[in-house]
Amino acid sequence: VRWFGPFAGKVVAIWVYNRFARVGDAQQLWDICMYTTRMFLEPGSGEYCLGPILAPGSLGRLPLSCRLPNQLRVPVLLLYGELDWMDKTAGYALCKAINSTGGTAKFRVVPHAGHHLYVDNRAEFERQVLTFFAR
Repeated sequence: VRWFGPFAGKVVAIWVYNRFARVGDAQQLWDICMYTTRMFLEPGSGEYCLGPILAPGSLGRLPLSCRLPNQLRVPVLLLYGELDWMDKTAGYALCKAINSTGGTAKFRVVPHAGHHLYVDNRAEFERQVLTFFAR
């Protein structure tokens, strides 16, 4: 997006409106567009770690599932969108592994949501998070 210069906002707007058009009204889409544009135009940081962390196909080079269950002692909520491109079975297996080693983990799927479940089904996402912390 940084390479598009003065056209960066237009490029992001096309993506936002194509990806999230069914989610909200014009003001919500505008807010997502402005937030995303500003975020992408900032100096790079997190995106530089993706190569070392992820192998081809977005698979973890050193998956947390191999190390996390034995070390984690805080409650964990694993949320996936119903239509998420990520493998839900891996999250479910991680949840079971955490619980089997004395930890506490919950696995939930947010209906009618993809990878951006906090946007795709904001109300259910909020309900799941608040329910988890209210226990």
